[in-house]
Amino acid sequence: MTCTCALTGATHIVNITVTRALISEGVDIPTYFQIGFWPSVEMAIDYLAWGFFTGLAFLCIGITITNKDKVECNIKTTLLISGIFCLFGFFGTVFINENIWYFAPMGYGVGTIIICIQMMKFKATK
Repeated sequence: MTCTCALTGATHIVNITVTRALISEGVDIPTYFQIGFWPSVEMAIDYLAWGFFTGLAFLCIGITITNKDKVECNIKTTLLISGIFCLFGFFGTVFINENIWYFAPMGYGVGTIIICIQMMKFKATK
């Protein structure tokens, strides 16, 4: 998750401080240096952060959880599915089609919400 925070932070800081400033001054910035366009350098770094590193983090956390009770088993399953979605979205974008990326937000967006709800249930049972 540290890589995710560092890479996405750097991407958005560059976009806010450099790219937007140059565009507002009238400099014609090619789309391959702008966030929101694919393929672009900034989007590739953001996809790496949220697809690859977040997916890898979810998988690593999911693998380490033991199946002591049903709630832990549910959390582990959700983490593994979320990680697979993130990695599938990343590799799909890189090798096949940009639209496959939308699996990754399902993993880190919807998956994170479900994981948080499950963890609240886990805390309530302990």
